[in-house]
Amino acid sequence: MTFYREYFGVRPDYVPCMTLADINKTPETWLGFYPHDSFVDILRELLKSLEGNNKTLWITGAYGTGKSYASLVLQKLFMNDEVSVLKWLDLRKAQIPKPVRKELIARRGEKVLVVYDVNADGVDAKNQFLMRLQRGITKTLENEGCTIPLKGKLDEVIERIRQDGPHFFAKRDELQARLPYLNSGIKTADALEKKLRNPNLESGLVSDAMRVLEARHIYLGLSAEEFLSWIDSSLKANGYSGLVYIWDEFSAFMERNRSELKTLEQLAEAAQQGRFYFVPVTHTKISSYLSSGSESAKKANNRFTFKRLDLPDETALKLAADAFVVKQDKAKEWMQERDELWYSVKGVVENYMAVNKSGIPSADFKDILPMHPMAAFLLKHLSVGVGANQRSMFEFLNGEEFKTFIEKGGLDIFGHQFLTVDHLWRYFVERDDLGTDQHVQETRAEYTRRKNDLQPDEQRVLKAVLLFGLIEQLQGVSHPLLSVSEENIKRSFEGDGALAGVDMILRNLEQKHCFTIVNGRCERFRDRSDTDEIMKKKAALEDKFGELVLNDTEIELFKQLKGINYGGRYDIRSAGIKGLSASNIKKRDSFSDKGNRVLVQFILARDDQEQLRIPDKARELAKHFKDHRMLFVTLPEVSFCRDNANAWEEFKENSARLALTNDSSSKRVFETQVKSAKEVWYSKIMTAAKLIVYKPNPKGESFTEEVTWGQLKKEWLTGYTKQAFNAYTDDLCSFNSGFNISAFAAPTALQSWALAGMEFDKFARPGAWKTVVATWQKNGVNGDEAWFDSNPNHPLTQLREFCKKRQDSTVGAGNTCSIRKLYIDLQRPPFGLLCVPHSAFVLGFVLKTWLTGQRKLQWTDGVTSKTLDAAALAEIIEAVVKDDGTNSIKNEKLICRLSKEEKAFIEKSSVIFGNSPLADGTVESALNVIATRIEQISERVPLWVLPECIFVNKPNRLRRRWTKLSTHFARPIVSVLKEIRKSAETK
Repeated sequence: MTFYREYFGVRPDYVPCMTLADINKTPETWLGFYPHDSFVDILRELLKSLEGNNKTLWITGAYGTGKSYASLVLQKLFMNDEVSVLKWLDLRKAQIPKPVRKELIARRGEKVLVVYDVNADGVDAKNQFLMRLQRGITKTLENEGCTIPLKGKLDEVIERIRQDGPHFFAKRDELQARLPYLNSGIKTADALEKKLRNPNLESGLVSDAMRVLEARHIYLGLSAEEFLSWIDSSLKANGYSGLVYIWDEFSAFMERNRSELKTLEQLAEAAQQGRFYFVPVTHTKISSYLSSGSESAKKANNRFTFKRLDLPDETALKLAADAFVVKQDKAKEWMQERDELWYSVKGVVENYMAVNKSGIPSADFKDILPMHPMAAFLLKHLSVGVGANQRSMFEFLNGEEFKTFIEKGGLDIFGHQFLTVDHLWRYFVERDDLGTDQHVQETRAEYTRRKNDLQPDEQRVLKAVLLFGLIEQLQGVSHPLLSVSEENIKRSFEGDGALAGVDMILRNLEQKHCFTIVNGRCERFRDRSDTDEIMKKKAALEDKFGELVLNDTEIELFKQLKGINYGGRYDIRSAGIKGLSASNIKKRDSFSDKGNRVLVQFILARDDQEQLRIPDKARELAKHFKDHRMLFVTLPEVSFCRDNANAWEEFKENSARLALTNDSSSKRVFETQVKSAKEVWYSKIMTAAKLIVYKPNPKGESFTEEVTWGQLKKEWLTGYTKQAFNAYTDDLCSFNSGFNISAFAAPTALQSWALAGMEFDKFARPGAWKTVVATWQKNGVNGDEAWFDSNPNHPLTQLREFCKKRQDSTVGAGNTCSIRKLYIDLQRPPFGLLCVPHSAFVLGFVLKTWLTGQRKLQWTDGVTSKTLDAAALAEIIEAVVKDDGTNSIKNEKLICRLSKEEKAFIEKSSVIFGNSPLADGTVESALNVIATRIEQISERVPLWVLPECIFVNKPNRLRRRWTKLSTHFARPIVSVLKEIRKSAETK
């Protein structure tokens, strides 16, 4: 028994998608390119442009159709040596008409410079775009040994950095949090120039360098006119007649800059002068990025000729066969085996498929055995129809499904002789990693509902039926061999000895209500009542975008900003245009002068129509809440339906089916699709290149600022919060240091934080507070008393002064001081303390002076009064931080100071009334003891005689002391007793 793997495998250097590195592995690699009709049409159109047509070219094509390969070959045809180009033209003379060959050779004689570039991620619409083009042209000129006239803009950037010298790097250090590429390790202009001239680093680094220069008020804007003038000089200096710039994978630029295409329009217009031709390569038409009626779309249609690159069926099979590599020692044996396989399916190709006009020579089907001819034909169309990135027939051949088949399959292995249609099921339907459209989801759910009631052979046939049905839904009945006909299903298993009686299996499936066979077609059932229920459910979900999508989006936004959201300083919310108004913003007091938080309200769009209304809504809210700490953030280039106009309809459909299905397998399918759609949405948001922040302005119209995610997280939010809270201390702990929610669970954790604040670097106990101490020290803070005098405007000094004034106005005036009430005020601006361990540390640091001084402070709970020491203060701080202003502390400990008279009264009252001495008592507790003692005495003597007993029966020394005490405390008691006596005498 011999397996297919012993005869052949997939070429180890086989690449489903050609890249610049792949095509340059050998000088001969590109000669293998097969020029199908759509490529020839593109080549003809490019030559027409160079001939003097006023338009330049725009290439589109579905994933997997070979756009990159075709673009690279276009460059080779103009830039490679004449010998290799003539060799290729001779090889492909059957495909390339003689006039096209002749025109190509003529244009080569005029010297046309063709530049190939790829990937436009992160490139903005103006400076970065033009500098990227300039860098690509410069690199190609250098490779060709050409002269580069004048100084390019990159040279000017480097020169201005040198001129600015240390000021540039000083400003860089100030902006470091906003500069992901220009790091502090780059210390000199020479080091920066070296990195700027590295094409792998240049794009992001130039952006950072430009940001620093602009912060220094040095502007180097490169205009389209300057750029085109530089191109003209470069071409003239090197004898070129024109320049073609092919930019592959240009979709990312269009996604990011669809609203700022002026520079692109200017470059496209340059084709009219016959010198520069900009050729974008994208996977979709211009209408995917711009409304067909928009001004930019109209201009693009006027300045570009759009040509689509398709992959003909015949070419697809030839390229697929090219992936196979037969082992030399097994080549003869494999030819015999393949002939035997071919004998089993020859009738399918030469009779059935030929009659139905497959348009593919029999030899091409034979070359890709053991793939069944019907599976090969369907594979190519599913690859284009499903349309997900990387999901192509070439990726299939290089993937797990095909490799597994040739590992297990063989001519003599029952059930694994041919790779039949049902083997395509997992790759196109069951995979979740690449995303699927609505029709694929429905197909998957249909099979999931049925499979448990079917035998293995029935499952295979049902998969075939559903796959043919799927391609019909995706493309319409585009070809007889792609319809869900009974004959197509039977022919798909012809030659497979393991699956006999497909006729009977189809009848069995029909009896099991999997479909009905009408006029030779397998028509799937569509239950009207189910459809009605789904439609009703979808209608009910129409206005539930916030509930279904945005509620979970808040969680993702919270994760995105978690690194700076110390203690929950930012209340991060998301809402749509319909679900947001001034009246429904909750907890608004938290963002006013009474609160300590900042609202970061994201306003997100379901579709482009909502997106247009968002700026006005954001300005309206910012104006309404001009006295609040509220930020309204929009993503102008992101909406749920931005890349797929039907995204919301599909999401509703899946959500409705998920809600209505009772089948656990189907439920999992729809759960997966809903989850996948949300993940795509989250990815759009988190990778958005541009955010607009609307910031309230107390004096008038709101401020707006454009930022990136990096800028928002690294410095923008913290900068705004520092302005909102003038005595802000969050940043002293580097936001995350010392923030640990578990600190609240441990019995004395916050006490340790408070003690660490009091003792600072002298606190020996190990813990996270040591990191905070080190961070404070890096910020120039130390625990010495003199530090406050040296830093009178520091937030910590302001905080301490506020606390001292509170002490002076309470304890200093003979009253008690509540640190709980003090903490409530410290939560408000300008301090904004949060309920976090760091706040306990801060309070310990600024209140430690309350433990020193000539007149010692005490604490009291109304019963006991003791000296205020570090342990007691730490305990009080823990209680108030945990309480967080909720006023639920029992037996609150207040700060007080006892006078000498108060202390004497507490001490001597026990002697006077003959009760037990009070240890750590208070005046109130002494009065309570006296009252109890009087009640005991009153049982034996009349109340009216008590004053006489007190004064007459005691020694003179005690009488004098009592007289003195009575000035403060005894007189009220005596007055009461005299009133009692007077009342008794009256009676």
